[in-house]
Amino acid sequence: MSQGDAHAPRAKEKREGPEGVLRRRDGGDEPSSARRAGGGGVKPREKPKRSGDGGGGNKLRDEVIQRGRRSRPSTRDASSVPNVQKSDEDAATIARSIRSCPFFLQEMQNAPPDVPERLARAMEEVTVNANVDLITQGALNDDSFFVLVEGKVNVLQRADLRLEAGADMTKFLESVPRRNSKPDESAPRISKGGKSHKGMNVADGVFDLKPSQDKLIKVLEPGAYFGEVSLLFNTARTATIRSQAPGCRAFKLRRSHYESIVLAAKSEIFKRRFDLVSKVGLFRSMDKTSCRTIVGMSDSETVAAGEVIFQKGDFGDKLFLVEAGVVSIQVEGHEVRRFGPGDCFGEVALMNFGTARTADAIVPADVPDGKCELLSVSRENFENILGPLKLAINGPRLSTVPLFAPLSQEHIEELAQALQLRKFSDGASVVRQGEAVNALFFVDQGSFLETWPTDNRMRTMREGDWFGLEALAHERPSPCEVRSVGLSAVMSLAKSAIDKIEKDVGVSLPTLQSSWRRENLDGWTRRPSVKVATAAEIDVLVAELELKFARPGDVLADSREHPNGKFVGLVMSGNVLVVSTLERGGDEKPMERKRLITEGPLHLASRAQAAAEAFRDSDDPGRRGKNAIGIKLVAMGASVLLVPPPSPSPALTRALECLKVRSVPWSPHDRVRVVNADP
Repeated sequence: MSQGDAHAPRAKEKREGPEGVLRRRDGGDEPSSARRAGGGGVKPREKPKRSGDGGGGNKLRDEVIQRGRRSRPSTRDASSVPNVQKSDEDAATIARSIRSCPFFLQEMQNAPPDVPERLARAMEEVTVNANVDLITQGALNDDSFFVLVEGKVNVLQRADLRLEAGADMTKFLESVPRRNSKPDESAPRISKGGKSHKGMNVADGVFDLKPSQDKLIKVLEPGAYFGEVSLLFNTARTATIRSQAPGCRAFKLRRSHYESIVLAAKSEIFKRRFDLVSKVGLFRSMDKTSCRTIVGMSDSETVAAGEVIFQKGDFGDKLFLVEAGVVSIQVEGHEVRRFGPGDCFGEVALMNFGTARTADAIVPADVPDGKCELLSVSRENFENILGPLKLAINGPRLSTVPLFAPLSQEHIEELAQALQLRKFSDGASVVRQGEAVNALFFVDQGSFLETWPTDNRMRTMREGDWFGLEALAHERPSPCEVRSVGLSAVMSLAKSAIDKIEKDVGVSLPTLQSSWRRENLDGWTRRPSVKVATAAEIDVLVAELELKFARPGDVLADSREHPNGKFVGLVMSGNVLVVSTLERGGDEKPMERKRLITEGPLHLASRAQAAAEAFRDSDDPGRRGKNAIGIKLVAMGASVLLVPPPSPSPALTRALECLKVRSVPWSPHDRVRVVNADP
């Protein structure tokens, strides 16, 4: 409560709003101005039980509250805010008073800690004589906040009363001082609709009676603050603040300056937290809008050294991001990892529904500044973004698995939602040799070592790699062993989720993929420009061509490495850009042509063939040897290709002949616009 809100008027004396508010026969309230305009009234709502502008306890008019809360932020920037010089003592008093105000604590909980000092620097000094009103009760356009540093002020409030039909006028006359100037006058002045009337009987309606005397509520001394409600919510003043003696000194903060400072400070915090969230591995795949949503739904928490954030076995209701400080993760009293600024923890229990905490999270005693600053996202808010988050993270991963290549986007999304996050300590076994594999694993963080004891092969798998597919697809024991290297994590896809997809499509995924390959190959071998393939050749292509997944920007083939050309593969989905560069020699600039291939056979022409085609119509055949063409095939987006293995079998080599169509990147029969390579 504000230091000026020590007392409230008696319940029966509460006003419903400014003068002129009448009560209709149906019991509702209606401003007289609204009645005169023919409009409906606005029902008042109870004032929140918070501090007020020096007085307190009165109900705030609903339309005033709404006007304050909906008011547009100041368009001024922080550079327009004044920097008023003041003594160190005054500055300290102001900052201390701001920090002690509950309203400011709530408004600035997500703002930098130096905001009170910024506000103090912007406050302007006000010195007044005795009996001067710094704030007037009922004022609507006065929205400044004050901190008293010298002298005393009185908090005054009018005791407005209300009489209804049938009220005891005699009791009223005995209890309220009269406003008439002559002692023998017997009727008070009654205010109705802002006008005074004499001799009015209370027969019908309700009338506000406004005695001229103000009631002293409290006396405020140096260090006190007042006016915060109107500053924050743009409401009418609920009390009058009047100086007692000359030389009363206070500092005033204007609402426009307050908004500029606080909005600028919150913008700094938001940008810093946005940068933090967008770099966290868990959210790195999400777009900027989603990251802003996460920042907006996060809460700031400060945890002191030695305090426990959560314990093993607790229900996971939040995930945490370290903004500043250190967090120790402990299992049975032993520290297994420390998280610092930019790290995320506690997400496993949220991403895997029904999973309890698997370790203790504690702020160590040696944390800098004796505290740790965290951002937390509640389970309720996290679940709102969990679906898009899992799809953004896991959709591209699933699309790289050959077994899932023929699946529709709907099925990929379903599998993405079924993935579970699992973390492993250093040396923990994920897959054991000779045991059944019941899940497919994607490396999410850290690395894993895959070993084949039978032939001493080893492979280190990092983020983006996957393992367990062969044993899972063929339902046989694992021929290898996989262990964690350091603290690492995987996303696991249970076999039951894959079984559900197979039930939906009606066939096993290996059978579905074989049909998918055959359908595409059969379609291409039937085109007029392609040599007719036999059924046996198609069988070989279906069985021996391998799936290749290309990321955007991957170079699929380069004429510098293969000057004699090569068959690259068959584009199943995605886009491949063929970039041909003509070096003309001398001072002539190189020329470049680009062509997009979206499906079908993909060939890299030999440099000699490309040069011959480029200068077929040239008057100087000798130029062919003086010029060279460079060709590069680049994936424009996530693309899927069927490619021959590094050492194709003779049967596959013969079958590939049916896919060899004339595809020279620079051909007079395929004229397109030629552009300079240089800007």
